[in-house]
Amino acid sequence: MRWFASLLNWNGLQLQWVRLDEEIIVSYVTTDIEFHIQINELRNHPGLHQATTGPFRYGIGPHVGWHRFELFDDDARLLAESQRLKPFLDRQQFRDPARRVLWKKAHPELLLKKRKQ
Repeated sequence: MRWFASLLNWNGLQLQWVRLDEEIIVSYVTTDIEFHIQINELRNHPGLHQATTGPFRYGIGPHVGWHRFELFDDDARLLAESQRLKPFLDRQQFRDPARRVLWKKAHPELLLKKRKQ
């Protein structure tokens, strides 16, 4: 999973388990609550996952939507899967100021409302 996340320019994934009643959710997350990725295993669907980012630090949120993917054993197919998800989950599109401006223009519905101080 870490290699797959690195293809989307994310590092430092940590495995976590969350128990909700009788269900256990297995996910991989980065620890910065203001700018993170979260990848969940889909229960009852071996090999399938869903991922989202929380780029709150950059005025984007609450999430950019959940995107399903398969964690293939084949490196070429896994690379293709990461390329498919880059428009939604690539860390650099939020970190790079020019790319972030373009992303915000393309997705104004996902911008956080500015608070008056």
